[in-house]
Amino acid sequence: MKFTFGAILFIGLVIAGSLVSPPILASGLDLYNQGSRADESGDYNTAIQFYDRAIQSGELSREDTANAYYDRGLSLGRLKKREAAMDSYRDAITLDPRHYQALGSLCFQLTQLGQLDQALHN
Repeated sequence: MKFTFGAILFIGLVIAGSLVSPPILASGLDLYNQGSRADESGDYNTAIQFYDRAIQSGELSREDTANAYYDRGLSLGRLKKREAAMDSYRDAITLDPRHYQALGSLCFQLTQLGQLDQALHN
């Protein structure tokens, strides 16, 4: 049996393609969990990136999205990015007005900035 170069090349590409599995895309929840692990290890910038990707995925429930914003705020706060942290807490509170951890963290950041009156109104 005689094969042409083109036929051999085609067969080789088919075999090579079957050996390489397609990349598995991380779900929103996987991204959120990766953010949590990065935060726990002290890699706050990476944690923020994962939380952003999880939020942007649109795959999280409303509750999980609020938690991702809250955790993003914690990571930002640890980097002393208070204004951005407060924005994340506000986003969490917008999604879940009873997110008491986000409310408490927002008030804490406001008191750190000397805005006690505003903290009392939250």
